Amino acid sequence: MSTTWTRRVWTTLGSVLTVVVLASVLLQVLGVLGRSSVRVDRELSADGIEALVVDVTEGSVEIRGTDSTRIRVTGSVHSGLATTEHTERTEGARFVVRARCPGITAANFCSVDHVIDVPRGLHVVVRSRNTSVVLSDLSGSVDVTTSDASVEADRLSGPLTIRTSNDSIDARDMRSTSNRFETSNGRVRAEFVVEPETVQVSTSEDSVAIVVPDTPATYAVGLDTSNDEQITSVRTDPSSPRRIDVDTSNGGIVVRYPRD
Repeated sequence: MSTTWTRRVWTTLGSVLTVVVLASVLLQVLGVLGRSSVRVDRELSADGIEALVVDVTEGSVEIRGTDSTRIRVTGSVHSGLATTEHTERTEGARFVVRARCPGITAANFCSVDHVIDVPRGLHVVVRSRNTSVVLSDLSGSVDVTTSDASVEADRLSGPLTIRTSNDSIDARDMRSTSNRFETSNGRVRAEFVVEPETVQVSTSEDSVAIVVPDTPATYAVGLDTSNDEQITSVRTDPSSPRRIDVDTSNGGIVVRYPRD
């Protein structure tokens, strides 16, 4: 009797598992058959707009500062079995770009790829998940929080905060005087062409490299790593108003000049 009952349990579990697998395969097939892409191309005046807010999941976003007084959003919205939600609209003094994936995760094939051109002095806020972020030629404040995706920054000059998890942060030709970089499991590299006033870096599982211009300026440098080397080859002074603070658990730290 016990053997018969056990056989019935295993037969039932096998049947349920088969149904689940078949349903998942069917959703995938339907998702592939239903895949579609829609082009986005919208342009508007930036008059009265003080900030760009990007709130998206899945895909990529590139935000470029320009000398224009207009905002332009281009890109592609990809959908599968269910349609990817996507909006661009003005909310008070903010221009907000949103994208959401539908709940049928097994077959949504959801992603949105944006390229957004804005007046370079506009404030920029990005909140995203699984979305790589590229920023360039911006002079307003920038505040980015994303997860499971990399962030690249080029030629930024306003106050800067970048947070991500499980990927890298790469900042080049930076002119920002106030800088904060945070990641859980990724490399951080920041290269400055203008002397920064503050650089704060926090990461758990990878290396950090900070490169500053070779000038007479000195820095108060605080480095903390548990399991790798620390190298500081810039001019230091504990009383300097310019600070570089780096904290990592399992990675090397280098603070240097470009020629080092």
